[in-house]
Amino acid sequence: MLENFLPLLHTKGERNQQMLMETFRERKTQKSEQLQVIKHHDERALRLRSITVDDGFSPAEVELSMMRFSPVWDLIQPKAQGRNSTTCWMTDKQQLQHFCTDDEVSWPDVERLFHQSVFEAMVLKTLDQHGVLLSDPATQERISNVIPWDNPLLYAEQQLHKLRTKGPTFLTEDPGNSQQQFSGNVCPQLDLSDIQSCRRRSLDDWHYIEHHSAAVFPQVLMSASEEYRCLDTFRGSYKNMVYVFCHNPMNCQRQSKEVWDVALHTDVKFRSNIEGLLNTG
Repeated sequence: MLENFLPLLHTKGERNQQMLMETFRERKTQKSEQLQVIKHHDERALRLRSITVDDGFSPAEVELSMMRFSPVWDLIQPKAQGRNSTTCWMTDKQQLQHFCTDDEVSWPDVERLFHQSVFEAMVLKTLDQHGVLLSDPATQERISNVIPWDNPLLYAEQQLHKLRTKGPTFLTEDPGNSQQQFSGNVCPQLDLSDIQSCRRRSLDDWHYIEHHSAAVFPQVLMSASEEYRCLDTFRGSYKNMVYVFCHNPMNCQRQSKEVWDVALHTDVKFRSNIEGLLNTG
């Protein structure tokens, strides 16, 4: 009968255990009966599918914030464009739809061909004669390079300017007609071979498309950066589009070299001091 009136005596270990159980008691989580859809290449959602947000701490948000500090994240960040960028693109799109499409060739096919042509004309990082990867090759070429399939109007203006600066021989069909030369009624024509020379590679065997959401695409780029040494980019003129070309440049022997200009940490001096202290002791 005394047990009903006397207080229960607990040892220190039991009290600590009870305090921990009250502090970190198991919380009942409501399991969702709905199926969870995980998109292709969404490795983060696959790894964290069974982890829930606890006290405002979301592992997915923390991982995403850490990914924003990676160099790959800067490749897909949008840049400010001009006010007339959308207007120019709509005008060019109407002209392309008028001249390049018919009953057999649809506009999506033409648009895919233009995107493929941009990849084929991009200036990529290369190797020097010794097989060493150039850090920033063809800088001037990259700056002055205008891809006709990305910005046809700017490319035409650039080529016409080159024709005019070369002399009247390239401007008129009759170089001896001085009146036509100086009257300003010249009719320069672009050569088709100049446009074809912009094509640096052929990608006819590589044209399949994957569509990724904004949450999945950075993960795809992170995986690509681990497999490919170079991720060269080209920012399109319209629609804030970015072309990313992933490749591993190699020479004829299928080799590639890279110079590391970094200072390596070493603890030789530290170990020497420790050995000196041991010898004196």
